[in-house]
Amino acid sequence: MHSGNRISFFVFLLAIPLYLAGLGKPAVHHHDELAELLEVYSAYFPQQKVYLHTDKEAYHVAESIWMKAYVVDAQTHRPDTLSGNLYVELIDNGGNFIRSSVLALEGGVAHNKFSLPDSLPDGNYFLRAYTNWMRNFPDELFFTRDIYIHNPRQENYIRWGERRQNRRFNRELTRKKEEMQFAVFPEGGHLVAGMENRVAFKAANAVGLGQEASGTIVDMGGKTIKTFDTFHDGMGVFSFIPQQDQAYRAKVQFGGGQQKVVPLPLPLKNGFLLQVDKQEEVLSIQVEVNFDPEDLHMPRSLFVILQNGGSPVFAEEGSFENRRYKTDVALKELPSGVNHITVFDGNGVPVAERLVFINNIHADEISVDHYITEEDDATLLSLDLFQEEAYIADPGSYVLSVLSSPADLQTMSADIASYLLLTSDIAQTVENPSYYLESDCDEVEQALDLLMMTHGWRRFDWEPLLAHSFPEVRHGFASGLSVSGSVTALASAEPASDVYVEMIIDDKRTEPYYTNTDKEGRFVFSGLHYAGPFVASITTPYDVNGRNLWIDLDVRKPGKVPYEMTMHTRPESIVSRGDDWQRVSRPKTRMTPAEQAKPQLGDHFFGRPDQVVYGQDIEGHYNYMIDLLMGRITGLTIEGGTRLSFRGRTGVMEDDEPLYVVDGVMVHRTTFMSVNPSDLERLEVMRGSSAAIFGSRGGGGALLAFTKRGHEASRRTFEFVLTGYRQPETFYQSEINTREYQHLKLSRTLFWMPEIPFDPNGMTTVDVPLDSDHGNIFIFIEGLTNDGKPLFKRMEI
Repeated sequence: MHSGNRISFFVFLLAIPLYLAGLGKPAVHHHDELAELLEVYSAYFPQQKVYLHTDKEAYHVAESIWMKAYVVDAQTHRPDTLSGNLYVELIDNGGNFIRSSVLALEGGVAHNKFSLPDSLPDGNYFLRAYTNWMRNFPDELFFTRDIYIHNPRQENYIRWGERRQNRRFNRELTRKKEEMQFAVFPEGGHLVAGMENRVAFKAANAVGLGQEASGTIVDMGGKTIKTFDTFHDGMGVFSFIPQQDQAYRAKVQFGGGQQKVVPLPLPLKNGFLLQVDKQEEVLSIQVEVNFDPEDLHMPRSLFVILQNGGSPVFAEEGSFENRRYKTDVALKELPSGVNHITVFDGNGVPVAERLVFINNIHADEISVDHYITEEDDATLLSLDLFQEEAYIADPGSYVLSVLSSPADLQTMSADIASYLLLTSDIAQTVENPSYYLESDCDEVEQALDLLMMTHGWRRFDWEPLLAHSFPEVRHGFASGLSVSGSVTALASAEPASDVYVEMIIDDKRTEPYYTNTDKEGRFVFSGLHYAGPFVASITTPYDVNGRNLWIDLDVRKPGKVPYEMTMHTRPESIVSRGDDWQRVSRPKTRMTPAEQAKPQLGDHFFGRPDQVVYGQDIEGHYNYMIDLLMGRITGLTIEGGTRLSFRGRTGVMEDDEPLYVVDGVMVHRTTFMSVNPSDLERLEVMRGSSAAIFGSRGGGGALLAFTKRGHEASRRTFEFVLTGYRQPETFYQSEINTREYQHLKLSRTLFWMPEIPFDPNGMTTVDVPLDSDHGNIFIFIEGLTNDGKPLFKRMEI
């Protein structure tokens, strides 16, 4: 979890809202209104979930992160059809954005890769994925996954400041791992005086990793009331009857010898006690009160709502008899996953709530047979995959990955089933989430119920909903790319309203896109479908009053994302110099965002050039711009037939080349080269400090072409190099030496198939080439049926 909005581990108790008790709020909500509000919220603010399957969770800088994305409805888990774009980002442990891309979704699915440059520092990173619609809601709804990227060569060029930062990071991680915490979670949200209360608890360190613990519950006089022990991953439960006007404390002894005293919440004099039990076929819900509602002039009625993913799945109005209400809900009628129970009193005030997990999805939907053959000195792993008959009728999308790994390979932090059904609805990192879905034995069921009792997060708050305060929608369901911006008068910077704007993409579209600006001078071209980098030429006429017009494109500039250490965070591995320090050069990878052009504003507007070539002096001598440049411009070299750079300058990075400007407009190299020398009025050259007016963009100098028609043009063209959808790429194996994998204890991806091609009978065969030293082989299959049933299968060969 890596967002400033995310809930740190031990704010769970605060996350169970204080308003549950009502506290005398006068607002009255009828029961039918409560159900209607939830229906409205579900209909107008549909919730989405994103799951990103990566081939593994630790990488070498010479590898690629292979990924497949699923976007689904938060309640049904059926593939989403509303969003067409998925945003995927790679962020380092300083909260800096390293890579980002937009994937085009088809039927809620997309796949691609992130190539890792060799300049990336060794360390902790995380992936984040979300749709445009999800930006209307808190960031904790975004998908995140912790990964570690190894760069063993960095130890030989790491700077002192980077080493110090890594050591500081490790000290903080160690401190958090050693800091013991303990919290209690009364079932329903409160201790209720005079009644037997079930109280769950969690013992963990500050990164959320469960710890063994035991202890006692004592009253104000120090008398022991109850003893307790952890049951699974630091969780446990005890029951006792708290007394009114009495305060209680938990005296905790952690497994490592540390001790802690934690106060329990005060018992309520007038409270609602919620108890939920999952029986063989029904979910039993019981609500008791320790007072007579009529004594407080309250109705005897109450209302119970179960919702899943923000959608109501059960609602019932009832009344207390002998201060007790009980109802049973058939388990088969409830959706699989985390269901949220909320109890409202007769005035429509929420008074108790709890999470409960329902799992109606069972069975292995895909069977795998395997055999290894050797032919012509080649080793081949053949996999025969079979779908169960029920899933042949409900096809879906599945991915296959094959890894070679050390024997101690751990399971992924989350698979598609445990994420969609479990962890995405509790907004906390869960240790080994697959454990809770692998079996329905009593031990796992008890551990799963403790997990529900120790989490109180939900996808929306009742309080603003009851106040009819709905989220502000600023982001729609994006489908296709959009290019938006504004047109202003260059001299006054005032918006230019109702101005015709035209856009041509790469000169490949015969018909241009066109629109008019609104009253604020804004324009947008939407529904674009282009892959990779593309050039957009945007044109607008001069203003009728003779003013020059300026075009600004909207550029999303993400700020830093707070990095939060979790149980999956690893110590930074490079904290000192390597044996070959300073004998290995630091790799240089520069990613320069496209910048917009500046219009020409008179002779030498950009400063005094270092060299000028006038058109009258070269007339008839050159037919192509490249010949002119190589024949007349001093200090200019050409690489690879097209790439230019100025030689003899110090401090120039390998990828620095001149900035290209035509008639005051910054353009792509290909556009500059297309200018006919016979059309030139003059050619200006700027090197070094002369190009400082262009900022970092002029680091490689600048070439400025001024045409004879430049001052006479009736239209001004601004050219932008933009980034389109990432194109899916074919898997290839890394060329890293196998010994380096072994030294880093790093898994190696042998095979990645983002879409398993099942035939109409639900069968397919896949052949995977193996090296002679392939080691242990692990097979992972994940996917989702069209009806929203997640599938995850892991096996070792």
